[in-house]
Amino acid sequence: MRMTKIMKSLEESNKRKKELISNTNYMDWLYNFTESHPSFIDNQWDYGVTEGVSCDDCEKVKLLTHFFTAIEEYCTLNMIASNGTARDFSYVIKYKDKYFEIGVCIGQGAFNYVVASNKTETEYILFKNIMNNSKDAKLDIKIDKLAKIKVLTDELKALGMPGDAIINMIKKIYNM
Repeated sequence: MRMTKIMKSLEESNKRKKELISNTNYMDWLYNFTESHPSFIDNQWDYGVTEGVSCDDCEKVKLLTHFFTAIEEYCTLNMIASNGTARDFSYVIKYKDKYFEIGVCIGQGAFNYVVASNKTETEYILFKNIMNNSKDAKLDIKIDKLAKIKVLTDELKALGMPGDAIINMIKKIYNM
């Protein structure tokens, strides 16, 4: 019984994520909402004053977690790096003439956030590419480079270097 509830909840969450990125409805709302609220967090109106924010807006703000997760899944599949750190990271999405930094901040709890602007100095993803589930233009190049790294690591293993030592050396080189 409990497992059924969990599975149903996961199915609903996946459906919601797909729905949010399958068309421009949520981005249109976000575009308009950020005219009066250029930056916000997903729990900003959970408690207290909601002046200037409709019930419908509050419900859409709560969907930000699902929207962010859908974007993150697209970026993971396309090997697109996030901005920030492991505890505060984001992606910049371009829609129409605006750039939306959409991210998550993780501490004792977590919250999602949006910062809208008319310019960006970081790489961005076109929302239409997410919506159409288009393959990132650099994905094939990244896969090719990873294949070359695999050849090199296989050669190092053949020379007797343990996999852990290879990983640790890569981490040391890249300050990871």
